[in-house]
Amino acid sequence: AHTIHPLAGQGVNLGFMDAAELVDDLRRLQRQGKDIGQHLYLRRYERSRKHSAAMMLAGMQGFRDLFAGENPAKKLLRDIGLKLADTLPGVKPQLLRQAMGLNDLPQWLR
Repeated sequence: AHTIHPLAGQGVNLGFMDAAELVDDLRRLQRQGKDIGQHLYLRRYERSRKHSAAMMLAGMQGFRDLFAGENPAKKLLRDIGLKLADTLPGVKPQLLRQAMGLNDLPQWLR
């Protein structure tokens, strides 16, 4: 289980991705004739999902810190970053895909 600030609803996205990746891992292990309850395999899944959750948490913390307060330097950085994301080709769609968890989809959902 993960705990994350409810900013942008990312907690539910992480939960969905946890379930999707678990299904992916269980299917793969079953095809290989492995014991799906063996600690080694479940531990690998756990490490993988912890990494994704940590990356999301760091990103959300960074956004929260950047958008908190009225520091003129942070405001300038925010304005430049938002303008660049809005005008550079491909940046906004990539950021949206990342925020929705679509860059981290298990194989069976692609």
